[in-house]
Amino acid sequence: VGILYGYISADDDWKFVCEPNELSFIADKRYFPAGGNDLFPLVFADSRTIQIDKKNKTIKVWTIWLSSQKGKDLMIQNLGKYGNHDNYGFHRYLLALDYRNMRDKLISLMHMNCDGTCIFNEDGGNKWEQTAPGTLFEGITDEIMKKYNLK
Repeated sequence: VGILYGYISADDDWKFVCEPNELSFIADKRYFPAGGNDLFPLVFADSRTIQIDKKNKTIKVWTIWLSSQKGKDLMIQNLGKYGNHDNYGFHRYLLALDYRNMRDKLISLMHMNCDGTCIFNEDGGNKWEQTAPGTLFEGITDEIMKKYNLK
């Protein structure tokens, strides 16, 4: 299969719980890689949804967090009570990022099956949290700042 969508290779050890054909939507140029970790090896930001407020130094953006098996196992353990996560594959998060004060807040989140159907969605609480150094949220903020030349 080779390089899939320019970002992930099906020839390497496949890190995601969804099959390559289930992630074909990532081929859309609107998505760009913005980070990753063990639970979510690749996080994409959606350039069509990004809102940048340079005056207040904030970013609002929808992101897609592709899950590893380890991430899926954690979702089943922690969130199984909210629905059947057996086919869970990724999250869609609406994030607000404050790059002046290095804070982030989760506005909305959707738990998605690999086929793109929603398991359940919820409000994120809308509370600002300090962005800890070395976290995925810091990486996402840094990648977006770099892509859009924000200071």
